[in-house]
Amino acid sequence: MPATGTVTSLARLSRTRGLWLGMAIAVTCAGLWFFFSSLWDLWTRDGLRSIGMLIPPTSLVLCLRAWRGQEWKGGSWWGLGLMALSIGVALISPRLGTGVGYVAAYRYVFNFLPVGPLLWAYASGAVILLGGATAWRKAAFPLALLLFVNPVPQFFVEFMDLPLQHFGASVAWAFAGWVGIPVIGEPTELWLYFAPGYGMFIAPECNGLRSAVTLGYVTLVAGYLFRLSWPSHALYVTGGVLFAFVLNAARLCVLVLLNRLALGVPFLYRALEREAEWIDYMLYIPMFLVGALFLLGIPRLLARRREQAP
Repeated sequence: MPATGTVTSLARLSRTRGLWLGMAIAVTCAGLWFFFSSLWDLWTRDGLRSIGMLIPPTSLVLCLRAWRGQEWKGGSWWGLGLMALSIGVALISPRLGTGVGYVAAYRYVFNFLPVGPLLWAYASGAVILLGGATAWRKAAFPLALLLFVNPVPQFFVEFMDLPLQHFGASVAWAFAGWVGIPVIGEPTELWLYFAPGYGMFIAPECNGLRSAVTLGYVTLVAGYLFRLSWPSHALYVTGGVLFAFVLNAARLCVLVLLNRLALGVPFLYRALEREAEWIDYMLYIPMFLVGALFLLGIPRLLARRREQAP
């Protein structure tokens, strides 16, 4: 039977460890709240970047999956240093201004202190603090997803937006000519006129970037879950992004047919005049879902072939 003093010291040690663990978790949550509160404005005011809202919960779920069954042997104080460094840089980065934090090239602005790497460093430090380097290695990929909480940097949007709009207009214009639909206007004007006063404008929302970003992250996660090799994973993600632009081009071609049909159908003509955006969404959502399911089936098929291989 253990001595009373030994039992008391063990209980005191257990309470001390519990206190430190509780403080570490509280500090971690406070830091994450700091990052997410600043990201919330980014996610809610920009439809393209709202996709980043799904990154943290996806990262958390994949981390828990990676840690399932792991025996936690204690963390390292090095993680606290990494957390403090990332928080410190995040606090001072708005004060650095254009001289250090940002460099302008022509009309594009590059941010060398983006929130994604800072959040990744903070979350990595928290994992090392609580679970050590082994826990970090097991969840390296899910944690790396936090690098993309801002899915598309602003300079990339400014660089690619207009060329993608022109590409979409060119595809729609060429399709209209191929099927014999008379169209007035040029692709460079981003307008396709089917009749005087009635036409279709290729807006920035028609550039395909939202679909490309979404399918890019879907294939990124799916490739990880199905354990694709790095070359296959990179090819799969690239194919998913390019496939999104193919889907967007098909969407514009369907809209060309629909607008041409509307000239002879008064009800459809009035509907397109009033609710063109909603009709566009209702047409494209099924196309996008079918395309996403098709892409998700590719790694599943590859996994089955690996299992059946001798």
